[in-house]
Amino acid sequence: MISATICCKLSILGRSFSGTPTTFYGGKTRIKYLAMPLSGDLMKTKSALFIILLIPFLSMPASGQLTAEYWMNYSLSLANQGRYADAVLGFDSAIKMDPKNMDARFWKGAALYSQGKYAEALQCYDEALDIDSSHPDMWNARGITLVALERYEDALKSYDRAIKRNPKLAEPWINRGQVLTLLGRYNESLESFDNATNINRDLADAWVYKAICYIQLHDYQDAVNSSDQALQISPRYALALHVKGAALSILGRYDDAIECYDEAMALGSQGADIWVDKANALAAGGRMEAAIGCYDKALDLDSSQPSVWFAKGNALRYLGRNSDALDCFDKAIDLVSPGKGAAISAGTGGGITVLVWSEADFWNGRGLSLYDLGRYNEAIQAFNESLKIDQSYANSWLNMGKSLIKLGKYEEALTCLDKATVLNSSDVEAWNSKGLALISLKRYNEALPYLNKSLELAPSNENAWNNTGWALEGLGRAKDAEAAYARARELMIA
Repeated sequence: MISATICCKLSILGRSFSGTPTTFYGGKTRIKYLAMPLSGDLMKTKSALFIILLIPFLSMPASGQLTAEYWMNYSLSLANQGRYADAVLGFDSAIKMDPKNMDARFWKGAALYSQGKYAEALQCYDEALDIDSSHPDMWNARGITLVALERYEDALKSYDRAIKRNPKLAEPWINRGQVLTLLGRYNESLESFDNATNINRDLADAWVYKAICYIQLHDYQDAVNSSDQALQISPRYALALHVKGAALSILGRYDDAIECYDEAMALGSQGADIWVDKANALAAGGRMEAAIGCYDKALDLDSSQPSVWFAKGNALRYLGRNSDALDCFDKAIDLVSPGKGAAISAGTGGGITVLVWSEADFWNGRGLSLYDLGRYNEAIQAFNESLKIDQSYANSWLNMGKSLIKLGKYEEALTCLDKATVLNSSDVEAWNSKGLALISLKRYNEALPYLNKSLELAPSNENAWNNTGWALEGLGRAKDAEAAYARARELMIA
């Protein structure tokens, strides 16, 4: 179980934007999409429109009259300084003097976008396209704005228009692929990224986004390979290392994954997500103390994520620190709204495969810590809360049944365990616990089939062998009972 943030940079052809991340959710997919203010460094491209940004200062026209060209230059200079509101006024002046000035409308839209005024920005792009709809960069910019408005299907149509006008431009293919990823349409997304890398194999971003799709499609080795392609192009690409680490962790290569996370961190990737990813890899590799340290780092950066409290609680419970674990589960419950899922990833977090933990999981975790502390009545209350949220939660039925056995309420336990085995017929512990409840009721003949089912699923289950011996002994089959006990002892020693 791993968690990370995928920062998607959407480009308007040569005109790249970057900035503060805004999180959107789509199904089980979480992607961090960058709200993209104009950046001075990124705005310098080969476009003649940008050459003017290199002019150190603007002088009045020789005629002394302010022209549309002057207002364009002046406004772009303001935008390059981050003075977007002032730039909009300047672009308005250019448009007033030259109503057919498509570039003024385009850059006014970019300046509005940078202020988070997406609907107004969209209107500017539409006005520019009404003047001339042949420019792919206009359609691409329009698509980016529609994504900011969460109008994803409309954004795809805009990217398709850009591609139709120039299928050899990689950026619209990348942006299209990112939206498809956001929508969970991973095979289509891969096709878009493939088109981008076929146009230009040196696009490290496209290779990383392909890796993200591969993780979603459970093609983890392909995800590693795509991340490696990105790292060949850009060896210091922290996101590529992060995504590669996610894929390696899912493949069970925890030490290699941790190495990737450490490299990404050394390159400046220090967000809460990468600390969670590293923690989960450490926990999966059995290094619980180190994992808890990383969860703490993540929580220092962002203590509002219930899934991280839950993961830390699981690690503490594994170490037998149930009181501390209980505090973590309580924190998770406090943070999550009833019935609302809280995602913790099993790949890298943003946009990658995630396990979705719900409040039912948090209550179940709380119940398990209470069970381990011998507080069985309180544990049952917690499992009941879990089942109020999700009646189909087999583990909570099992755990409540086990708690009732501890309290000597065997008939009630059987009712719960019946539900657990109906919901999950491959649960070894549920079948074994049914056998134990029946043994406690001295219904030895009834217990044996359930214990046999448990051993059929897990022949090396020492508890099931021990309970089988107990049932056989109750039936007076001493020799068979001793054989079962002997097998349990062998497994315990092994």
